[in-house]
Amino acid sequence: MRNLLLVLLLSISVSSLANVADNIRRDYTTPTKKLSINEYPNFADDLDFQNIELAIDRQLRRYRQKNLSGTVLMGGREIPQFKYVETLQKFLQVVRLYKRCVQRNVFPKSVCVNELNSRIANQFDVYAPDLVEGDDGYGRDKFALFTAYYTPTIRGWDEEQSNTPWAIYTRPEDESLARSSREEIDFEGKLKNRNLELFYTQDLFELYILQVEGGGRIETTHPDGSKEYFYLSYDGTNRKSWRFISHYMREKGYINNGSIHAQREFLANNPDKQREIYRTCPSYVYFKVTETPPLGNDAVSLSDNRSIATDRNHYTFKGMLAFVQTRRLRPDANDYNQPEPDDRSYMEFSRFMLDQDTGGAIRGKARVDLYFGEDEYAERAAQHVHDRGRLYWLVAK
Repeated sequence: MRNLLLVLLLSISVSSLANVADNIRRDYTTPTKKLSINEYPNFADDLDFQNIELAIDRQLRRYRQKNLSGTVLMGGREIPQFKYVETLQKFLQVVRLYKRCVQRNVFPKSVCVNELNSRIANQFDVYAPDLVEGDDGYGRDKFALFTAYYTPTIRGWDEEQSNTPWAIYTRPEDESLARSSREEIDFEGKLKNRNLELFYTQDLFELYILQVEGGGRIETTHPDGSKEYFYLSYDGTNRKSWRFISHYMREKGYINNGSIHAQREFLANNPDKQREIYRTCPSYVYFKVTETPPLGNDAVSLSDNRSIATDRNHYTFKGMLAFVQTRRLRPDANDYNQPEPDDRSYMEFSRFMLDQDTGGAIRGKARVDLYFGEDEYAERAAQHVHDRGRLYWLVAK
């Protein structure tokens, strides 16, 4: 790849800066309140803790790189940051005991779930967002708002072809260039031929979806027909406002619903409308090539079905253990191409996850974006999650 050396050099430079930042003591605050034991939810994991150990291992490795001498204010209490390492280590023990109980198959599974809840009550404090009047979700039983995201895979090329006019860019060092608008970048070539192109693609809408999701995977094909995959991770934005193009398309009457299918179909049939439509979303997302799945905003690889994104203005310290309750699309749902699948296509679920990411559209004390991963179900489910639920945080006693 002609720009790979540049990308690696930039990565080394960014890594060096990150190492300096990791050595600085920082104190954080969160808008949370501590719950009494009788306010604890019923803890259960719909995936029986599949993949949780990988997510925790990735986070513990990240914690080992950081200065954890500071504190995190939760529920009015200053908690030492090393306590979050202890939290994950203790929780791993709880998970392994639960799995052992289930695998023995001596007792009904409900007994294992009851033991899980008892261990959590004995070993962990539980917190919830401290909402006040004016906050979204205040006074509601289901006080949190959930959406979801995934890792899209798109076809890409190392070199520009006659049918691949759209480039995927890494962030320019020149701040004035980095702040170019989407229209200037995609339609006026503001960044073209500056050695910032990572890959080229045929489909501008797929590139837009890549930016919506904040990361993805590129599939390249070699002359011998073999395929190679590269991960792309978020590398900042042009610091302009984000507005989903579906909002404008509905206002203009171009589409009747905001589904991905409707947007893609209209843009494919009306290429002369592309500039008009995309210019309504001036924000632009840059990427970097990584060897691992897309990174969250604290340089931890996201784990399928185990990572979440929250508002970094409220939850700046990352890696906290979360418990969520909401609903998701059933894996066997067959009406997912509809703008709003029938309620019967959804299922309630609860799950333990780690706060490892953030997002420009994630705003609020009880606002969560669930990371579903890379497969076909992840794509279908992520497009149809916009539901209320509950969010909790666990910290070792």
